[in-house]
Amino acid sequence: MIRFELLEGGIYYSKIQPDHNIISFISPHFKNRFSDQNWIIHDTKRKIASLYNTKKMLLSYMDLSNIPELHSDELKFQALWKNYYKHIAIKNRINPKLQKNFMPKRYWKNLTEKKPD
Repeated sequence: MIRFELLEGGIYYSKIQPDHNIISFISPHFKNRFSDQNWIIHDTKRKIASLYNTKKMLLSYMDLSNIPELHSDELKFQALWKNYYKHIAIKNRINPKLQKNFMPKRYWKNLTEKKPD
């Protein structure tokens, strides 16, 4: 699951931890899909990143432990998303087992709605 977050400086960043080394296979899709945006897809498990600057894509071994802070607009968007997610759910129908069937729990740490407040 890839979810981009807007960082200071206008770069979209996504942290992933896939079971296999797939970054070189998925990057061309995002290059075509988001060709007008600067982005980084970072495989933190293997310390590999795919970087795109609207002109060139680069795959590189990287440790991005010092990435910029989230943009203030991104923080507002995440707060809105968490609020929407919390209020759209029908408490009597919450089914964590079904959620895990659709998306394994190991991927939840990258979901905005699952991050602690």
